[in-house]
Amino acid sequence: MYADVTTDSMRRAIGENNRRRALQVAHNERHGITPQTIVKPIEELVERRRPGPVADEEPPIRVVAEELEETIAGLQAEMHRAARGLEFERAALIRDMIRSLEGGA
Repeated sequence: MYADVTTDSMRRAIGENNRRRALQVAHNERHGITPQTIVKPIEELVERRRPGPVADEEPPIRVVAEELEETIAGLQAEMHRAARGLEFERAALIRDMIRSLEGGA
């Protein structure tokens, strides 16, 4: 925060932040937790921001009606695995695929 004068609102916000930080530090010490920075390769971050496939590059998903339920069940299992692995963007993409398949049924 940048200001010439510290207002009451700022004091309250800073006080609350310090209170929460003290609770977190105490919790970490009690449980032997050492906070660490998340380290991810730059390539992974760049890949996530790359726009989706062009229509000519990748054909849309086509599923035979008899295989639709099995395909959706498999995608749901994959979506749940991604969510458990904290890959929320991937899980959301799979969710959208499932919705498009269910909408086309």
